[in-house]
Amino acid sequence: MSWVDDTNVALFADLYELTMAASYHAHDLDQPATFDLFARHLPPRRGYLVSCGLDTALDYLERLQFDDTALDYLGSLDLFDESFLSMLSELRFTGEVRAIPEGELVFPNEPIVQVTAPLVEAQLVETFLLNCIGYQTMIATKAARVATACGDRTFVDFSPRRDHGTDAALKRHEPRMWAGRRRPRSSSAARCTASSSAARWRTRTSCASTTKRMPS
Repeated sequence: MSWVDDTNVALFADLYELTMAASYHAHDLDQPATFDLFARHLPPRRGYLVSCGLDTALDYLERLQFDDTALDYLGSLDLFDESFLSMLSELRFTGEVRAIPEGELVFPNEPIVQVTAPLVEAQLVETFLLNCIGYQTMIATKAARVATACGDRTFVDFSPRRDHGTDAALKRHEPRMWAGRRRPRSSSAARCTASSSAARWRTRTSCASTTKRMPS
């Protein structure tokens, strides 16, 4: 049985990300780039998202590396030259992350996460961040809406029975926790959060502009 873990998570990337990074490397294009992750539109009568997945994303960035097994696999594809593979063997995330704290409300066109890093690094982490932030934010938002609808009533969700894989089921715990703590109780709470968005960025540094949006 195959699992994504710290030893192979660097390969959790679209092949496109790797071939783009190889092209950047071949042309000495590794200047700093900024990627914004946001939702452009929300469905009708859904005015907010609940930010979630940041801790998982930061943990991934801090541990990111290509081990010998990953490099051997990439070499077997006959798509990448030795110079690129050698660069990957030493790659660590050195960029900066600015993000909305987990559990806070986020609105359309407001960046949930902003990554500034050398172009190759920023390209390679795109797939994981979209997957991690997108999924956990979706679950936290749904849980918040359920909690709002239930009011003071207790509710139970047997989500592992229908989640898309065991990894998805295990990642539902934290979003539900944040949703329970941060569910909006009135439209005035949402307005207050929107007006103070500039003060809500959390910065982590270990860690020309390109914009990526989260599917709405």
